[in-house]
Parts: sequence; C-alpha cells; structure tokens
Amino acid sequence: MTIYLLKKKDYYIAATIFFANIFLHLTMDTIVGKIQWLYPFTDQSYFLFNVPAVYDFWVYNFIFHWTFLFEVIVIVLAGYIIIKERFLKT
Repeated sequence: MTIYLLKKKDYYIAATIFFANIFLHLTMDTIVGKIQWLYPFTDQSYFLFNVPAVYDFWVYNFIFHWTFLFEVIVIVLAGYIIIKERFLKT
C-alpha cells in the first residue's frame, strides 16, 4: 500500500510540504524556544537566544523581541510566493 501511495506524485508533494513545515516550525522555535532535539536520549533543551521577560503578557516578550523578525520574514516570503504564483503569471 505504501509503495502505491509513493507512486502518486500528489501524495509525495503533499507529504514533502507537510514535513518541511514541521521542520521549519521546529527550526524557528529553536531560535528562542527550547526544543529537545535529542529526546528521548537526553532532556537537554537547545535554543540560540534567550528572550528576557520584560512584559507581563508573555506573548509580548516574543513579539517585541528582535528575533520575531525571522517569523515575519517567513510569512512575507510565503505571501510573496503565493501572490507571484497565482496572480502574476504571464
């Protein structure tokens, strides 16, 4: 059954996009979040930058931190690609 599904190009593309989005999400969370990449072998959390707790509402600490620009760049780039592919075809 699995071999039959892999022969269908649409399923392969959908699975690739699905898993690429999961990996992108985990990679973006690794910038400031704590991700346990080697779990269950170790409980060590990995992150690149620490976001200090400046605001009472915890979400504001992430939104107003400079690393949030990475999230904005991904969203703008995705929007640009969608607009270019759907509306700007010549």
